[in-house]
Amino acid sequence: MVFQAYNERGRVFRTSFCSEERSNSNVCSGSKDHATGNLYTLSIHPPGSRRKGEPRSSIRPPSSITSSSTAVRAQESSKTGYDDSAVGISFFEKSPQESLRDPFSKGNFELEFLGGGASSSLYPGARRPKINFEEGDARVGLIVSDTIGCSFYRGNFEILLDGFGAGITDGPGNWLVGGRVFGRYNFTQPGARIVPYLQVYGGALGNDIYRDHIQKIIGGGFEFTTGVSLGVRLLISRHFGLLLEGGYQHISNADIYPRNAGLNTLGGLAGFFYFF
Repeated sequence: MVFQAYNERGRVFRTSFCSEERSNSNVCSGSKDHATGNLYTLSIHPPGSRRKGEPRSSIRPPSSITSSSTAVRAQESSKTGYDDSAVGISFFEKSPQESLRDPFSKGNFELEFLGGGASSSLYPGARRPKINFEEGDARVGLIVSDTIGCSFYRGNFEILLDGFGAGITDGPGNWLVGGRVFGRYNFTQPGARIVPYLQVYGGALGNDIYRDHIQKIIGGGFEFTTGVSLGVRLLISRHFGLLLEGGYQHISNADIYPRNAGLNTLGGLAGFFYFF
C-alpha cells in the first residue's frame, strides 16, 4: 500500500510504503520526505483504535527518530569529505539527490574558461624587450585520485588539458597560440566553498615574435612553455563556480634555434568552471 501527501501546489512531498499484511497495523515504515530526503515512520490507526480527535495517521517528528538518510550522508562524508549539512543544501540545488554528491570525487570532469594577461617587464633591455599579452584559455579536467592526506594539505589530484590564444599588446610580434597539460592539487576541506589549488604545467606554442630579429628571447615559430601557478576556487553550487589564479611562465626552445634567451612572464587569469 502506498500513501502520498501533497503540498498546496499539488506536488508529492512525502511517500509511504506498506506491505498489504501491515496495512491494518499500527506502524507503516519507509515514509520519505521528498523535500529533505529524510525517512520517517508513519503511524496508521485502524478504524476504532484511535481516540476521539486523534487523526487517522500521524508522522513522527524528525527530532524523535534517527533519519537513515542522515546516517548515509555521514557515511559518505567520511569517505569523500563532502558534508551537505556543512555547506547548506539550500545554498545549492533544491533537489540535492539529483546533483553531484562531491564535485571533487574521483572520476568527475570539469570545464574551465578563463581570461587574463601576463607581462615580461622583469629586466627589459634592447635585445630583451618587454612583452605584454592578453590571453584566453579553455580547459577540460579530470579528478584522478581519491582524497588523500589530512589537516591543511588534505586534497586530491587533477589532470587538465588546456588550449590558449594570446594577443600581444606591447612588444614585438602579434600573437601566441598553444596547448598545455596541467597537473593540479586541490586543497579540499569538508564542506568548504573556497578551495585553493597549486598547479604546474608544460606544453608548446606557436608565435610570430621570432620574426623580429633584433630581439633574442624567441628564436623560432615553435617554442616550449612551462610554468607554475597558485589559484583559488569559489563554489557557487556543486556544479558551478568562479576561479582566480596567478603565476610564473617560461617560454624557450631548448636551443633548437640560435636565439634562445627565453621569455619569462608573470600574469593572472580569472574565469569560471563547471563540473559534470
